[in-house]
Amino acid sequence: MDKLRVLIVEDSEADALLLIRELRRGGLHVESERVQTAEEMQRALASHPFDVILADFVLPNFGAEQALAVMRQRSLDLPFVIVSGKVDDHVAVEMMRAGAHDFLSKDKLARLVPAVLREVREATLRRESLRLQEQLLISERMASVGMLAAGVAHELNNPLTVVTANLAFACQQLALLQSESVQQSESVQLGEIERFLHEAADAAERMRLIVRDLKIFSRLNEEVHSSIDLRQVLDTALRLAQNEIRHRVRLVKHYGEISLIEGNELRLGQALLNVIVNALQSIPEGQPEPSEVRVVTRQAGPDHVVVEVSDTGSGIPPEHLSRIFDPFFTTKPIGEGTGLGLAITHRIITGLGGKIEVESSVGNGTLVRMTLPTVAKRSLTPAASTASAPRSLPASPPVSAPLVQSPAGSVPVQRAKVLVIDDEPALGMIVQLQLADQHDVEVDTHARDALQRLIRGERFAVILCDLMMPEMTGVDLYYALQRQFPDQADKMVFMTGGAFTSRTQEFLSQTRSPLLEKPFDESQLRTLLSQVLPAS
Repeated sequence: MDKLRVLIVEDSEADALLLIRELRRGGLHVESERVQTAEEMQRALASHPFDVILADFVLPNFGAEQALAVMRQRSLDLPFVIVSGKVDDHVAVEMMRAGAHDFLSKDKLARLVPAVLREVREATLRRESLRLQEQLLISERMASVGMLAAGVAHELNNPLTVVTANLAFACQQLALLQSESVQQSESVQLGEIERFLHEAADAAERMRLIVRDLKIFSRLNEEVHSSIDLRQVLDTALRLAQNEIRHRVRLVKHYGEISLIEGNELRLGQALLNVIVNALQSIPEGQPEPSEVRVVTRQAGPDHVVVEVSDTGSGIPPEHLSRIFDPFFTTKPIGEGTGLGLAITHRIITGLGGKIEVESSVGNGTLVRMTLPTVAKRSLTPAASTASAPRSLPASPPVSAPLVQSPAGSVPVQRAKVLVIDDEPALGMIVQLQLADQHDVEVDTHARDALQRLIRGERFAVILCDLMMPEMTGVDLYYALQRQFPDQADKMVFMTGGAFTSRTQEFLSQTRSPLLEKPFDESQLRTLLSQVLPAS
């Protein structure tokens, strides 16, 4: 150690010099400052960093107990060693319980140097461990963000497509109104413009809410604690995981009346999101109807609230159940889990004075129960309504399927019958309006309804289909058509705000079907049709 910075709480200058001499005899290069009052100690701690505090037990107006309190007020983790005259063992034990690291007698200073070196070394290790913990927390948060980023991209791309297309239509209609040839239909045109603008405003509001939810991962002041309605944090976490939810499970929420809790919203949101994502990933993607994730809040006496997240997934084997909170323990395939999610969740929940329990049975699912203390003397907040999963949109990383670019113009094509399938009603209507002058366009919001059209004998020159939809995805429809109507499977063109699951990414890497990225404009759409339909 190059230099040891020592703060000495001592009213005797001679005794302070004795301590310094003993440390230097042990080969330490000592820089020291002596204080005798709380005010002097406050000023010293504010002006210089120290490696260790050596404190006499009793001073005329100050002592080790008060000095320890001053250190704690400043949230410092410094080795605190009491060096005093004869003090009974009971007092020494009580001071150690209060936070002192060691207790030495002034007439037995042979232990001073080893004790100081030991405590300085352990304090350094504690600080390094706490850096490391923060890095792991950030790493896990970034892993969560990475997993959700694709979903959020689609969440934004669907309403963004509505905004851009509706504003373009509104501009077109305004241009027409300025023409003398359409003055007689002015009222009808104005009504259309108003509808386009209202729909654009609604879609923009949806995007605003998505961006607001993302702020849970971007706040800089992470240590601020406040009174929190647990249900609001749950709703934010559920919205961020919405794309995983809608393509895997049926979500059931039952929010009972609960008191406010005290905590950091960012960290609590991450803990809840980790538990929700684990529940979702225990269920294979596919048909969401038989599978369920249930989120429940309830009051547990006057001092605690409970949130439970249960799933109907694969469950946890008994031999793994005792290890699920161990850092880096995971049963997921390589590349699909860090093994930090539940470990960090456990740390966050217990750090708030709560506890987390897990019940699981192989083949029957898992229940995670988190119990948290309430804010003292707070009244119950009103109950939130029970609801199933809110409707949401999809998302994606880059894929290798062919993209339609937007050239200056498009080649005239033969009039054709086109089917548009998208669970976003406004988007289907937009495509219908964009193509109505050249094609006969039908719109469905469910892939199953579209399949029934084909079973009844309808045929289409192009099937524009959203890739990610609840109940039956575009991929599911493609495989169904391949089995029953292969000629129609060849007519499929996919629209997507993102392919965010491994299944859809694998599908797009193998299929030759064109892919139209959302948000798209009319020029891109018409260019695509000019590529897949014969020219007139």
